[in-house]
Amino acid sequence: MATGTQTVETVVSDPGKIAAIIEILDANKSGMRGTWVTYPTPSYTLHFETPELTEIRRVHGRQSSVGYRWLGPDWIGGRSEKGNVLRTISKEDHKRLMGLLR
Repeated sequence: MATGTQTVETVVSDPGKIAAIIEILDANKSGMRGTWVTYPTPSYTLHFETPELTEIRRVHGRQSSVGYRWLGPDWIGGRSEKGNVLRTISKEDHKRLMGLLR
């Protein structure tokens, strides 16, 4: 997780937490759109990888990922075939997601 200029890494490996995170992300994946202005700087970056990709990163020093999601104060975003996309996220989903990531 990146917070401003300070980077703090949190690894979530608990299957229950992972399932809850995926549930929130799935509920917020529709309605993603591009932006006409500069893409906002996220407060947090969620980086998803499998154990195999973690080993590739450890051995080869390469960033390998299943996917990314960016989280701002009231939005969630990611990459698609359209480029960087985002949508608003409810305060409840944001709070729940932040609780799962701590």
